[in-house]
Amino acid sequence: MKNFTTASIEPILNNTLKKAGFQTPADFLRAHGLKPDCTLEDGLFKAIEPYLYGFRYHTVQQGDSIEKLAQRYNTTPERIRAANPSNLFEGRPIVIPFDYDVVNIDPYYGYDALKKDISGLTARYPFIETASSGQSTLGRDLIEVSVGLGSKRVLIVAAHSAQDSMAAAFLSKFVEDYAAAHAFGYPLSNCDVQNLFSALKLNICPMINPDGIELALWGLSQATPTELLLAEKDFSTWFANAEGIDLRHQYDAAFENAAEIATTLSITAPGAAFYCGENPFSAAETKAVRNIVEQRSYVTAFELSASPKALRFESTHEATAELAQQILAGTQNKTPIKTAFIDNGGFIKWFQSQTDAPAIHLQTGTDTDDYDAFAASLLAALTHISTI
Repeated sequence: MKNFTTASIEPILNNTLKKAGFQTPADFLRAHGLKPDCTLEDGLFKAIEPYLYGFRYHTVQQGDSIEKLAQRYNTTPERIRAANPSNLFEGRPIVIPFDYDVVNIDPYYGYDALKKDISGLTARYPFIETASSGQSTLGRDLIEVSVGLGSKRVLIVAAHSAQDSMAAAFLSKFVEDYAAAHAFGYPLSNCDVQNLFSALKLNICPMINPDGIELALWGLSQATPTELLLAEKDFSTWFANAEGIDLRHQYDAAFENAAEIATTLSITAPGAAFYCGENPFSAAETKAVRNIVEQRSYVTAFELSASPKALRFESTHEATAELAQQILAGTQNKTPIKTAFIDNGGFIKWFQSQTDAPAIHLQTGTDTDDYDAFAASLLAALTHISTI
């Protein structure tokens, strides 16, 4: 919580407090005995913290029961049981999840929001595993989430671009919905999540480029002011990482083509977009993704970006083309399809060259209303993968 900044917390705050039943920030302050002009250092952070993470701790007392605790904290017995699969006993600290979802899909979805959400979700759903798959250029952990018990591993990565904050939000929300469906036994988009959970192991990296996303959202307040970054006046069109390397074109697959295209655009040095770096995998972030792929065996991979809805894949790869058609069939053709182009130097082209497994670039859309179609597309793909 101490790592939150005022800028990064404000977009999260109002939605969270309303979900918790406080119509205005003033209502929250009054309920917690705080002055209207209090600051984050005056106790506001401590009061807000449980609501941001979506849970609080409670030490079990004599006479406590799950039903009584649910009534006391205005939540449900099912949520408490999901977060605490073992029996209650006096003196044990337990997690009390609040009766609302953790993840807010928001265009200002930055790294602080991601960390908050993953912490809240792992408390609610103890079967979610988390790890750091490496560090970004500025030392931020590249968070990896694992869900499922199956032998078939599926890799899902998002947000290579600094403009992909919505893709990261969509993927975090998908983790929450998928975990909740498993914990409470209900389907998602007519898909049986219990079967998927047993058949598949999802390895999910929601934000490959946290430094770039923080720059695009908040500017230099969230970065070390290097000479390169100080020269930039406006980060609203920034796509690269903090070193000015465009991670979308940093992989060792037609890397030379990507570099040649950049040169034709007169891009020969680090900057906002299209500079590929001197060599493939010269960026810390792509090195981390390479390690993830090389350390395990995957049956397929997905890359997500916050672009107008589309599927992008190598149409000549038979298994990939079949998977794309299954996605379209499972979503009533709501997702447009493109087959002719995959980014030179891009993750999908490289992953497929390394594994010969099917791989698809799924463009999620850029509006909150696009989430349901995205989730249905991904679930249709996972269902197909689980049966082959």
